[in-house]
Amino acid sequence: DAGVELFNAADRGVFMPVAGLGTALSSCFNTSTPNASFAASLLWLRLGGRRFDGALSYGCDTGIGSAIRASGVPRDEIFVVSKIGPGGLPLALGYNETLHQARRILSDLKDTHVDLLLVHEPFTYWPDPSAAVKAPSSDPACNLTNARYSERECRVSTWRAMVTLWKGGLARSIGVSNYNSSHI
Repeated sequence: DAGVELFNAADRGVFMPVAGLGTALSSCFNTSTPNASFAASLLWLRLGGRRFDGALSYGCDTGIGSAIRASGVPRDEIFVVSKIGPGGLPLALGYNETLHQARRILSDLKDTHVDLLLVHEPFTYWPDPSAAVKAPSSDPACNLTNARYSERECRVSTWRAMVTLWKGGLARSIGVSNYNSSHI
């Protein structure tokens, strides 16, 4: 039934602007100085840009959110994409982890929703499986140190959380990133 939910999510009339500002800025990555993302984001909005491509692992959400609020552009004219899960950091996948990361994204943005929330990678702890000890998943299917670990079941559990976020209105649409057909 998760596939049916995706179809329904796409049927809500959510439209994404063609051009967007990628925010994987090296100066934002887990930094305590979000000014780089603030300046780039505010300039993007002043130039007429309306889409941001972010991720929890990029560390730029605080600056993006501040720029959106400072710009004067109505929030309903801006399309915010974000991603949960690994993107070079020890961010675990799994049901509870997905819900927690989504709440953190919204807190950093100081917003009530994102327009598109993606699962960043189909693998937990990509690209460094040794990071599992730094941030173990509470989901047995997603915890590399658990005998019940299963890549497939981890993706399913993570997707169930994504559907929960979509149904709760925290994400207007949901999807996946960097997946190939074998991961779907």
